[in-house]
Amino acid sequence: MTAHHIFLVEDDAPLRTSLTRLLEVSGYSVTGFGSAEAMLTALASSGLVMHPDCIVLDVNLPGLNGVDAQQQLRYIQVTCPVIFVSAELNAHHVNTAWRDGAAEFIFKPFQPQDLLNAIRGALEKKAIDSSLSLSDANTHLSDPIAAKQAKLIQGLTPRQQQVLLWLVDGHSNTQIAEKMDISARTVKMHREGLMQRLEIKHITELARIYQQCKHLLKS
Repeated sequence: MTAHHIFLVEDDAPLRTSLTRLLEVSGYSVTGFGSAEAMLTALASSGLVMHPDCIVLDVNLPGLNGVDAQQQLRYIQVTCPVIFVSAELNAHHVNTAWRDGAAEFIFKPFQPQDLLNAIRGALEKKAIDSSLSLSDANTHLSDPIAAKQAKLIQGLTPRQQQVLLWLVDGHSNTQIAEKMDISARTVKMHREGLMQRLEIKHITELARIYQQCKHLLKS
């Protein structure tokens, strides 16, 4: 069986070398790039023949950042899973990445197994998705956890939905409080309630669930 081909885009050369070795030892073939521009140039010069099965893409790259590079990939119809890695939480980057179909978002520093799990999960999901019709959004929520979260999203009160929309748009508790004319403490309560209700621990997971289930929210 041919090894899955991974594009690794990371400007930190020692880290890129370390991760390349990790992936190769784990059975993947790897092509490394120090910038998003280098990756896009390689794709263009190969006439898209050099097609990766998955891309591991740093967000904070010199020149074109990872999120903008993802949009370029979509433009040239490279549709393989993209796994983002980042040293910082930027709500705009996270939400844009999820909106544009990111497979996973990992924050540095991370354990090697975290990356391997993300790649394996993305490749497995890609294989499953290729055998499913993508015309039915609910069919896409095929695992029990996602289906449960979709049901919980549908049960949110209008106030909870409003807080959710502001959160995934990158607003702070204080900003949301001002917009909704409520106290920041009340917003914090709603935020904690949402995350507890959806059984998640990180705001990036909230953004992912929203992108999957936003068609279920009341307009």
